Amino acid sequence: MARPSLGACHPIVVYTVGMDTLYDGLKTPILEALEKFQSIETASLHVPGHKAGRGLASEFAKYAMPLARIDATELPGLDDLHHPQGVIKEAEQLAAMAWGSDVAFFLVNGSTVGNLAAVMAVVNAGDTVIIGRDAHQSVWHALELARAKVVVVLPRHLGPLIGAIDAVDIEAAIHAYPEATAVVITSPTYHGIVPDLTSMVNLAHTNGMKVIVDEAHGAHLAFHPDLPLSAVSAKADLVVQSTHKMTAAFTQTALLHVCGNCVDVETVRHYLQVFQTSSPSYLMLASIDAARAQLAVEGQFLIGTMLDILREGRKRLNDTFPGLINDGWEGLMSDPFKWTLWSLEWGVTGEQLANAFMQSGIFIELYDEEHVLLVWSYANSTRDMEKVIRVIQQVFHGRSRIAHADLESSWSNEIPRYSTVLPFDTSKKNKHIASLEDLPGKRAACAITLYPPGIPLLLPGESYTTNMIQYIKKCLAFGLRVDGLANAKEGRAWFLSE
Repeated sequence: MARPSLGACHPIVVYTVGMDTLYDGLKTPILEALEKFQSIETASLHVPGHKAGRGLASEFAKYAMPLARIDATELPGLDDLHHPQGVIKEAEQLAAMAWGSDVAFFLVNGSTVGNLAAVMAVVNAGDTVIIGRDAHQSVWHALELARAKVVVVLPRHLGPLIGAIDAVDIEAAIHAYPEATAVVITSPTYHGIVPDLTSMVNLAHTNGMKVIVDEAHGAHLAFHPDLPLSAVSAKADLVVQSTHKMTAAFTQTALLHVCGNCVDVETVRHYLQVFQTSSPSYLMLASIDAARAQLAVEGQFLIGTMLDILREGRKRLNDTFPGLINDGWEGLMSDPFKWTLWSLEWGVTGEQLANAFMQSGIFIELYDEEHVLLVWSYANSTRDMEKVIRVIQQVFHGRSRIAHADLESSWSNEIPRYSTVLPFDTSKKNKHIASLEDLPGKRAACAITLYPPGIPLLLPGESYTTNMIQYIKKCLAFGLRVDGLANAKEGRAWFLSE
């Protein structure tokens, strides 16, 4: 694929607003304003205290000095994130146009703050919300704050940590709980699975329910036709994207999109002001602005180039080690930038494969007993692919594919397809501590969450089972982080007294 010239790209990124206004996708309003400001300021008598980098510790300055010059605050010409009227407003309008939403908000507290604000904007205390069991912990925290009742839909096929929810089960939950006011969907999942968003959104809207999509891992989807459908294109009401996960923005940056007119934009803005810092980083804001311009101008080329590398690498590995890389999720769409390597099917634990990668200087996203997750982006290269293939060939050379038991399904199959969970109560009232061995049959007092991916193994009110406890102990034995335990080292957890 040849790199397009500026002239070839430019017509794609000029947006028409009304009859006579043009917004040029090549512009980076925030970055341009910061560059102008630092060129004219001669003395800094405002925060931050490092004064355009002059006060930085020398060890840090050698890395951060160029960026520190534009680490500014709300000053004349730089606008205000919570009351945008100038360059931030223009940058957010450009983002909405690039992704195809009606309104876009820049976030500097990650997708977490977007999920919190999205839920609080549309869910009132006592409302019933239908939600996939694969939702990130930030969504459960939002529902806790909203004091919602939740109808939990279990992902099919591969369980809560890997699988995706099915439109058939969403439809069943909608019919069983017609009083629900909202549906919350995760797409893509942490492992890149994209459910049938169009059907789910249409089902919800037909029944008068709003749709929130946590698209933290899908900010890139809108910029290449060979990628799965984005939630904005599926016309979800609120869509949250982590721009740092799959695009070239700084860590902790994200977007919250409003699509259509069913959600009050000012209510969303209010909750963003409640949850988001009052001192937003202009480095983060500028990085969102620049990443958006990069995607608008070169996104299709950059993504397409990496897609070719991924297709070739996947083919080479699957020809030699068939089934090692998941090549389809039982008819569901998946993001080709996510590779799930089922190492245990070849007699190698995920930990062993992860260690082999790390010994070669390759650091991966996640591993457990069964698999390793690799997260690619358009910033990777053929060189990266060759390094990954070399390690895999070394680790699996001479091995044959074997059968194995699915560890996760041993406990996830015990969770009902959908069930009502009462409003969360994480207060200390009625909470007690016991060893994991003594917990079968008792109800969890708080969420037990494996991180990453940040998806709860148990929700408050759900019962501990023998299989679940065995899974938690397996995770701890592998050195994985399990949040919500009273004492992970001693294997003790909170439970509710009856």
